[in-house]
Amino acid sequence: MTPFMNFVVGSAFVVILIGLILVAVRHKKKVIKNWAQAARTLRLDYPTPGLFKNQEMSGSIGRFFVRADTYVVSSGKSSQTFTRFRVQFPQSLQLQLKLSKQGFFNAVFRFFGSQDVEVGDPRVDDGVVVKGSDPEQIRKFLTPARRARIQRLFSSCSSAEIEDTEVRWVKRG
Repeated sequence: MTPFMNFVVGSAFVVILIGLILVAVRHKKKVIKNWAQAARTLRLDYPTPGLFKNQEMSGSIGRFFVRADTYVVSSGKSSQTFTRFRVQFPQSLQLQLKLSKQGFFNAVFRFFGSQDVEVGDPRVDDGVVVKGSDPEQIRKFLTPARRARIQRLFSSCSSAEIEDTEVRWVKRG
């Protein structure tokens, strides 16, 4: 290649690279603006991150401490951003409770003897893995209203988990 062609190809590469950087910076600023607006609406703390930092907001809503943050999972040539949400209870339920959505592997584990508390509601018994230290106390705690809320949570977010001290879930993006 001639020196002139090298210059043209190199210049085109630099222009494309600068364009990609400008698009990424513009996108990041938009994300920061949206997170800041959400934090103001929810009255949460939001320390403005740098351009290459993950998002995070936290604070109290009523008696609950809430936190939302992002993290990135890289695999080879690509990466995916996830947003993690946590809502902490004011005090532990002290049931050693763990609830998660029933999945294929849960059914296999159950077949081989894994313990799952039956609460007497077929929709919960078939759709939710219920674990804990005292099955009778768990049945009392899981009132019909709570079971309905749990089912709504799991229908909108299959990755959700509920434990004695918090509810947490992850969304892609």
